Amino acid sequence: MFFAHVFLMTALLAQAPPVSAPTPTASASPAAAAAPPNVITVPKDWKRLPMSLNSTSVTGVGLWISPAKMETLNVISKPNVGMSADQVGSIVVGQLHVRRPSLVLSLNRVATLCRGIPGWTIEYRDASGLTQIRQLIGVTPAHLYIATYARSTKIKDSAEAIAALASLCPPPDSSTASMNSLGKPPLEPPAGWTAGTTAGLANAAQMLPLWLWFGPISKGSMQLVMAMSVATPTSQGTDDQVLAAARNVFEAKVGPLQITDRHQLTLCSVTQGTFFRMIGTQSAVPITLELVISTGVPTSYVAIYMHPTAVPAASEAEASIRSLCPADRESAG
Repeated sequence: MFFAHVFLMTALLAQAPPVSAPTPTASASPAAAAAPPNVITVPKDWKRLPMSLNSTSVTGVGLWISPAKMETLNVISKPNVGMSADQVGSIVVGQLHVRRPSLVLSLNRVATLCRGIPGWTIEYRDASGLTQIRQLIGVTPAHLYIATYARSTKIKDSAEAIAALASLCPPPDSSTASMNSLGKPPLEPPAGWTAGTTAGLANAAQMLPLWLWFGPISKGSMQLVMAMSVATPTSQGTDDQVLAAARNVFEAKVGPLQITDRHQLTLCSVTQGTFFRMIGTQSAVPITLELVISTGVPTSYVAIYMHPTAVPAASEAEASIRSLCPADRESAG
Protein backbone atom coordinates (compact mmCIF):
# COMPACT_ATOMS: atom_id res chain seq x y z
CA MET A 1 0.00 0.00 0.00
CA PHE A 2 1.52 3.27 -1.04
CA PHE A 3 0.47 5.00 2.18
CA ALA A 4 3.21 3.10 3.97
CA HIS A 5 5.64 5.39 2.14
CA VAL A 6 3.63 8.44 3.15
CA PHE A 7 3.82 7.53 6.80
CA LEU A 8 7.54 6.78 6.58
CA MET A 9 8.20 10.30 5.38
CA THR A 10 5.91 11.86 7.95
CA ALA A 11 7.47 9.92 10.81
CA LEU A 12 10.96 10.93 9.76
CA LEU A 13 10.18 14.62 9.64
CA ALA A 14 7.86 14.82 12.60
CA GLN A 15 10.39 13.67 15.15
CA ALA A 16 13.46 15.71 15.93
CA PRO A 17 16.91 14.12 15.80
CA PRO A 18 17.83 12.54 19.14
CA VAL A 19 19.33 15.07 21.52
CA SER A 20 20.24 12.84 24.45
CA ALA A 21 23.33 10.68 24.53
CA PRO A 22 22.70 6.96 24.00
CA THR A 23 23.63 4.95 27.07
CA PRO A 24 25.71 1.77 27.41
CA THR A 25 23.62 -1.37 27.62
CA ALA A 26 24.06 -3.94 30.35
CA SER A 27 24.21 -6.68 27.75
CA ALA A 28 27.33 -8.74 27.36
CA SER A 29 26.69 -9.08 23.64
CA PRO A 30 29.53 -8.26 21.23
CA ALA A 31 30.03 -4.65 20.23
CA ALA A 32 28.36 -3.45 17.07
CA ALA A 33 30.12 -3.58 13.73
CA ALA A 34 32.91 -1.11 13.14
CA ALA A 35 31.96 2.42 12.24
CA PRO A 36 31.90 3.35 8.55
CA PRO A 37 35.30 4.59 7.38
CA ASN A 38 36.11 8.25 7.95
CA VAL A 39 33.07 8.94 10.17
CA ILE A 40 35.07 9.70 13.31
CA THR A 41 38.52 9.07 14.75
CA VAL A 42 38.29 7.70 18.30
CA PRO A 43 41.20 7.78 20.80
CA LYS A 44 42.94 4.42 20.70
CA ASP A 45 42.62 3.68 24.40
CA TRP A 46 38.85 4.32 24.54
CA LYS A 47 36.66 1.21 24.82
CA ARG A 48 33.81 0.53 22.42
CA LEU A 49 30.46 -0.38 24.04
CA PRO A 50 27.08 -1.57 22.81
CA MET A 51 24.43 1.13 22.32
CA SER A 52 20.83 1.41 23.41
CA LEU A 53 18.51 3.40 21.11
CA ASN A 54 14.75 3.85 21.27
CA SER A 55 14.11 4.83 17.64
CA THR A 56 14.03 2.48 14.66
CA SER A 57 14.83 5.35 12.30
CA VAL A 58 18.16 6.05 14.03
CA THR A 59 21.35 4.05 13.46
CA GLY A 60 23.92 3.80 16.21
CA VAL A 61 27.32 4.24 14.60
CA GLY A 62 29.27 3.75 17.79
CA LEU A 63 29.62 4.42 21.52
CA TRP A 64 32.95 4.65 23.34
CA ILE A 65 34.05 5.32 26.93
CA SER A 66 37.31 6.73 28.23
CA PRO A 67 39.72 4.64 30.38
CA ALA A 68 38.68 6.63 33.49
CA LYS A 69 35.00 6.06 32.60
CA MET A 70 34.15 9.73 33.08
CA GLU A 71 33.81 10.62 29.39
CA THR A 72 31.80 9.10 26.54
CA LEU A 73 31.71 9.67 22.83
CA ASN A 74 28.93 8.44 20.54
CA VAL A 75 27.77 8.91 16.97
CA ILE A 76 24.30 8.30 15.56
CA SER A 77 22.98 8.74 12.04
CA LYS A 78 19.56 8.92 10.41
CA PRO A 79 18.14 9.73 7.00
CA ASN A 80 18.02 13.37 6.01
CA VAL A 81 15.47 14.78 3.60
CA GLY A 82 17.52 17.72 2.44
CA MET A 83 17.62 19.75 5.67
CA SER A 84 20.59 22.05 6.16
CA ALA A 85 22.86 21.92 9.18
CA ASP A 86 21.36 25.07 10.68
CA GLN A 87 17.83 23.67 10.21
CA VAL A 88 18.77 20.43 11.99
CA GLY A 89 20.50 22.46 14.69
CA SER A 90 17.40 24.60 15.09
CA ILE A 91 15.26 21.48 15.59
CA VAL A 92 17.64 20.05 18.19
CA VAL A 93 17.87 23.36 20.08
CA GLY A 94 14.12 23.89 19.86
CA GLN A 95 13.43 20.46 21.34
CA LEU A 96 15.92 21.08 24.13
CA HIS A 97 14.21 24.35 25.05
CA VAL A 98 10.76 22.73 24.95
CA ARG A 99 11.96 20.16 27.49
CA ARG A 100 13.95 22.67 29.55
CA PRO A 101 12.79 26.27 28.96
CA SER A 102 15.52 27.66 31.25
CA LEU A 103 18.32 25.81 29.44
CA VAL A 104 21.38 27.92 28.68
CA LEU A 105 23.58 26.89 25.75
CA SER A 106 27.27 27.63 26.10
CA LEU A 107 27.74 26.91 22.36
CA ASN A 108 25.23 27.30 19.54
CA ARG A 109 26.92 28.12 16.26
CA VAL A 110 27.86 27.05 12.76
CA ALA A 111 30.72 24.59 12.24
CA THR A 112 32.62 23.33 9.22
CA LEU A 113 33.52 19.66 8.85
CA CYS A 114 35.75 17.72 6.47
CA ARG A 115 35.50 18.52 2.76
CA GLY A 116 33.74 21.76 3.71
CA ILE A 117 30.61 19.89 4.84
CA PRO A 118 28.32 22.28 6.74
CA GLY A 119 27.78 21.54 10.39
CA TRP A 120 26.44 22.93 13.64
CA THR A 121 27.71 22.65 17.21
CA ILE A 122 25.95 23.08 20.56
CA GLU A 123 27.01 22.62 24.18
CA TYR A 124 24.98 22.52 27.38
CA ARG A 125 24.80 20.94 30.83
CA ASP A 126 22.26 18.20 31.47
CA ALA A 127 19.32 18.68 33.83
CA SER A 128 21.18 17.13 36.75
CA GLY A 129 24.08 19.53 36.34
CA LEU A 130 26.47 16.62 36.57
CA THR A 131 27.22 16.12 32.86
CA GLN A 132 28.49 18.54 30.24
CA ILE A 133 27.38 17.68 26.70
CA ARG A 134 28.87 18.93 23.44
CA GLN A 135 27.35 17.89 20.11
CA LEU A 136 28.53 18.27 16.54
CA ILE A 137 26.01 17.88 13.72
CA GLY A 138 27.05 17.13 10.15
CA VAL A 139 24.70 16.80 7.21
CA THR A 140 24.66 15.63 3.62
CA PRO A 141 21.52 15.85 1.46
CA ALA A 142 20.55 12.27 2.30
CA HIS A 143 22.00 11.67 5.79
CA LEU A 144 22.71 13.45 9.04
CA TYR A 145 25.18 12.53 11.76
CA ILE A 146 25.26 13.69 15.37
CA ALA A 147 28.40 13.15 17.42
CA THR A 148 28.07 13.64 21.18
CA TYR A 149 30.85 14.12 23.73
CA ALA A 150 29.65 13.85 27.34
CA ARG A 151 31.85 14.27 30.40
CA SER A 152 31.46 14.53 34.12
CA THR A 153 31.54 18.13 35.34
CA LYS A 154 34.11 16.96 37.88
CA ILE A 155 36.71 16.99 35.11
CA LYS A 156 37.68 19.34 32.30
CA ASP A 157 37.38 18.70 28.58
CA SER A 158 40.13 16.43 27.33
CA ALA A 159 42.00 17.55 24.22
CA GLU A 160 41.81 14.07 22.68
CA ALA A 161 38.03 13.90 23.11
CA ILE A 162 37.48 17.35 21.60
CA ALA A 163 39.72 16.36 18.69
CA ALA A 164 37.76 13.14 18.23
CA LEU A 165 34.48 15.06 18.17
CA ALA A 166 35.89 17.53 15.65
CA SER A 167 36.96 14.62 13.40
CA LEU A 168 33.33 13.81 12.49
CA CYS A 169 33.33 13.27 8.73
CA PRO A 170 30.08 12.11 7.07
CA PRO A 171 30.76 9.83 4.10
CA PRO A 172 29.62 11.08 0.69
CA ASP A 173 26.10 10.03 -0.27
CA SER A 174 26.03 7.00 -2.52
CA SER A 175 22.93 8.33 -4.26
CA THR A 176 22.35 11.77 -5.71
CA ALA A 177 18.68 11.13 -6.48
CA SER A 178 16.43 14.10 -5.83
CA MET A 179 12.97 15.35 -6.60
CA ASN A 180 14.26 16.77 -9.87
CA SER A 181 14.33 13.22 -11.27
CA LEU A 182 10.64 12.75 -10.53
CA GLY A 183 9.46 15.29 -13.04
CA LYS A 184 6.90 18.03 -12.49
CA PRO A 185 4.93 17.62 -9.25
CA PRO A 186 1.12 17.34 -9.49
CA LEU A 187 0.63 20.53 -7.48
CA GLU A 188 2.14 23.98 -7.02
CA PRO A 189 4.94 23.84 -4.41
CA PRO A 190 4.35 25.97 -1.31
CA ALA A 191 5.93 29.35 -1.94
CA GLY A 192 9.21 29.86 -0.09
CA TRP A 193 9.44 26.30 1.23
CA THR A 194 12.46 24.02 0.79
CA ALA A 195 12.29 21.06 -1.57
CA GLY A 196 13.27 17.81 0.10
CA THR A 197 14.80 14.58 -1.15
CA THR A 198 14.05 10.90 -0.55
CA ALA A 199 17.56 9.75 -1.50
CA GLY A 200 18.50 8.76 2.05
CA LEU A 201 15.46 6.59 2.73
CA ALA A 202 15.61 2.84 2.73
CA ASN A 203 14.37 1.38 -0.56
CA ALA A 204 14.20 4.87 -2.06
CA ALA A 205 14.71 3.45 -5.54
CA GLN A 206 11.60 1.31 -5.14
CA MET A 207 9.42 4.07 -3.72
CA LEU A 208 6.53 5.48 -5.68
CA PRO A 209 6.88 9.08 -6.89
CA LEU A 210 6.83 11.25 -3.78
CA TRP A 211 7.48 14.98 -3.69
CA LEU A 212 8.01 16.84 -0.43
CA TRP A 213 8.71 20.29 0.90
CA PHE A 214 9.40 21.47 4.43
CA GLY A 215 8.62 24.84 5.86
CA PRO A 216 9.60 27.05 8.80
CA ILE A 217 10.76 25.47 12.04
CA SER A 218 8.89 26.46 15.20
CA LYS A 219 9.85 25.25 18.70
CA GLY A 220 11.70 22.28 17.27
CA SER A 221 8.88 21.18 14.97
CA MET A 222 8.71 21.28 11.20
CA GLN A 223 5.82 21.67 8.78
CA LEU A 224 5.60 19.37 5.78
CA VAL A 225 3.81 19.20 2.44
CA MET A 226 3.87 15.96 0.42
CA ALA A 227 2.35 14.83 -2.86
CA MET A 228 2.07 11.34 -4.28
CA SER A 229 0.73 9.85 -7.48
CA VAL A 230 0.04 6.20 -8.19
CA ALA A 231 -1.02 4.51 -11.40
CA THR A 232 -4.55 3.11 -11.13
CA PRO A 233 -5.42 1.51 -14.47
CA THR A 234 -8.63 0.13 -12.95
CA SER A 235 -11.07 1.50 -10.40
CA GLN A 236 -9.47 1.89 -6.98
CA GLY A 237 -12.49 2.89 -4.87
CA THR A 238 -13.51 6.25 -3.47
CA ASP A 239 -11.68 9.14 -1.82
CA ASP A 240 -13.23 8.11 1.51
CA GLN A 241 -11.90 4.57 1.14
CA VAL A 242 -8.41 5.88 0.42
CA LEU A 243 -8.67 8.20 3.43
CA ALA A 244 -9.73 5.26 5.61
CA ALA A 245 -6.67 3.27 4.51
CA ALA A 246 -4.35 6.24 5.15
CA ARG A 247 -5.96 6.86 8.52
CA ASN A 248 -5.33 3.27 9.56
CA VAL A 249 -1.63 3.63 8.71
CA PHE A 250 -1.28 6.84 10.71
CA GLU A 251 -3.29 5.62 13.69
CA ALA A 252 -1.19 2.47 13.97
CA LYS A 253 1.76 4.72 14.82
CA VAL A 254 0.40 7.91 16.40
CA GLY A 255 -2.90 6.82 17.96
CA PRO A 256 -6.46 7.99 17.28
CA LEU A 257 -7.11 10.69 14.69
CA GLN A 258 -10.31 12.70 14.65
CA ILE A 259 -11.80 13.97 11.37
CA THR A 260 -12.83 17.57 11.93
CA ASP A 261 -13.64 18.58 8.35
CA ARG A 262 -14.59 16.89 5.09
CA HIS A 263 -15.81 18.54 1.92
CA GLN A 264 -15.50 18.18 -1.83
CA LEU A 265 -13.25 20.28 -4.04
CA THR A 266 -13.00 20.92 -7.75
CA LEU A 267 -9.38 20.43 -8.74
CA CYS A 268 -8.02 22.57 -11.61
CA SER A 269 -11.44 22.43 -13.31
CA VAL A 270 -10.80 18.80 -14.20
CA THR A 271 -12.38 16.58 -11.61
CA GLN A 272 -13.61 16.31 -8.07
CA GLY A 273 -11.42 15.71 -5.05
CA THR A 274 -12.08 15.57 -1.32
CA PHE A 275 -10.53 17.64 1.45
CA PHE A 276 -10.06 16.06 4.88
CA ARG A 277 -8.71 17.55 8.11
CA MET A 278 -7.67 15.26 10.98
CA ILE A 279 -6.19 16.08 14.38
CA GLY A 280 -4.19 13.81 16.67
CA THR A 281 -1.07 13.61 18.80
CA GLN A 282 2.46 12.49 17.97
CA SER A 283 5.16 12.24 20.64
CA ALA A 284 2.85 14.21 23.00
CA VAL A 285 2.61 17.04 20.45
CA PRO A 286 -0.85 17.79 18.94
CA ILE A 287 -0.67 17.60 15.15
CA THR A 288 -3.00 18.49 12.29
CA LEU A 289 -3.12 16.61 9.00
CA GLU A 290 -4.84 18.14 5.99
CA LEU A 291 -5.30 15.91 2.94
CA VAL A 292 -6.63 16.37 -0.58
CA ILE A 293 -7.41 13.05 -2.25
CA SER A 294 -8.56 12.36 -5.78
CA THR A 295 -8.93 8.74 -6.89
CA GLY A 296 -9.53 7.75 -10.45
CA VAL A 297 -8.17 6.33 -13.69
CA PRO A 298 -5.39 6.30 -14.91
CA THR A 299 -3.84 7.98 -11.83
CA SER A 300 -4.83 8.65 -8.25
CA TYR A 301 -3.35 11.52 -6.25
CA VAL A 302 -2.81 12.42 -2.60
CA ALA A 303 -1.55 15.71 -1.17
CA ILE A 304 -0.81 16.07 2.56
CA TYR A 305 -0.02 19.07 4.75
CA MET A 306 1.17 18.30 8.27
CA HIS A 307 1.86 20.84 11.00
CA PRO A 308 1.83 21.13 14.80
CA THR A 309 -1.68 22.15 15.82
CA ALA A 310 -0.27 24.97 17.97
CA VAL A 311 1.27 26.52 14.85
CA PRO A 312 -1.26 28.39 12.68
CA ALA A 313 -1.77 26.76 9.30
CA ALA A 314 0.41 28.31 6.60
CA SER A 315 -1.71 29.77 3.82
CA GLU A 316 0.89 28.85 1.19
CA ALA A 317 0.81 25.20 2.30
CA GLU A 318 -2.98 25.01 2.24
CA ALA A 319 -3.00 26.63 -1.20
CA SER A 320 -0.41 24.10 -2.35
CA ILE A 321 -2.39 20.97 -1.48
CA ARG A 322 -5.56 22.52 -2.92
CA SER A 323 -3.70 23.12 -6.20
CA LEU A 324 -3.49 19.33 -6.72
CA CYS A 325 -4.23 18.80 -10.41
CA PRO A 326 -4.97 15.33 -11.84
CA ALA A 327 -4.50 16.70 -15.33
CA ASP A 328 -3.77 13.30 -16.90
CA ARG A 329 -7.09 11.84 -15.84
CA GLU A 330 -9.66 10.99 -18.45
CA SER A 331 -12.69 13.22 -18.15
CA ALA A 332 -15.98 11.54 -17.39
CA GLY A 333 -17.59 13.79 -19.96
